[in-house]
Amino acid sequence: MEQNKTGRYLKYAFGEIILVVIGILLALQINNYNELKKARAFEVKMLNEIRNELIQDTIYFSMIAKRADRAMKGSKGLMGYYGTDNPDLDSLRKYAMMMNYGFQFNYHKGAYEAIKSTGIDRISNDSIRQLLTDMYDFRLPRADNFIVKYTDERKEARLNNLFIMCEVSVIQVLDKAPIMDVRVKASAMKDPAVLKLIMQAGGENNEAISRLDNLRKASERLLKLLDKELEIDDVLANIPQNNWETSD
Repeated sequence: MEQNKTGRYLKYAFGEIILVVIGILLALQINNYNELKKARAFEVKMLNEIRNELIQDTIYFSMIAKRADRAMKGSKGLMGYYGTDNPDLDSLRKYAMMMNYGFQFNYHKGAYEAIKSTGIDRISNDSIRQLLTDMYDFRLPRADNFIVKYTDERKEARLNNLFIMCEVSVIQVLDKAPIMDVRVKASAMKDPAVLKLIMQAGGENNEAISRLDNLRKASERLLKLLDKELEIDDVLANIPQNNWETSD
C-alpha cells in the first residue's frame, strides 16, 4: 500500500473472483447438460419400449377384431334362417360355430407404467404425453372393462347357445379328449329365446369391433408421433389395417 499497489491487488482479486464464478457457472452448465442428456436418453429408451409394445398391441387388436367380425357374421347368417321351415342344417351348424367364436383382450402397459412412476412430465413432447395418458389411462382401461366383462359373460352364454340351439354328442374320444359333434336343431330357428341370443351376440360383437377400431386408430396416431419424435421410418405399413373381412 505504501508503494501505491492497492489498485493492482484489487484487480488481481477481482479477476480471481471472476475466474472462480466462471468456473462454477461452467461446471453447472456441464452438469445440467449431462443431466439433460441422461434424461433424454431415458426418455428415448422408454418411448422406444412403449412404441414396441404399442406395435404388438395394434397387431393383436386387429387379430381379435377379425374374430369378433367372424362371430358377428355368424349371427347374421343365423338371422337369415330364422323363421324358415326347412333351414339348411349344415349352414346352421357353420354359422352357429362362427357366432360362438371367443377371444381374450390383453395389452401391454409395462413401459408406460415405468415412465409414469418416474413422472410423466419426463416426456418432453406435449402431444405424445397427452396421447399416452389418453390411451393408457382412459381408452384401454375402458375397452378392457367392456371386453373382459363381455368375454367372461359370453363364455356361459356360448354354452347356453349351444345347448339351446344344438344337439351335442360325443362321437369319438381321442387321447382322453372328447370330440364333439354339434348339430343345430331346425326347430331352434323359430324359438324366440334363440332369436334373443342371436341378436345379443351380434350386438356385443359389433360393439367390440367398434371399440377395437377406435383403439387401432388411436394407436396409429400415437405411433406416427412416436416415429417422428424418435426419427424412425413409418412403421404403419407393417401393421394390418382395418381389413377385417373374413371368408365365410
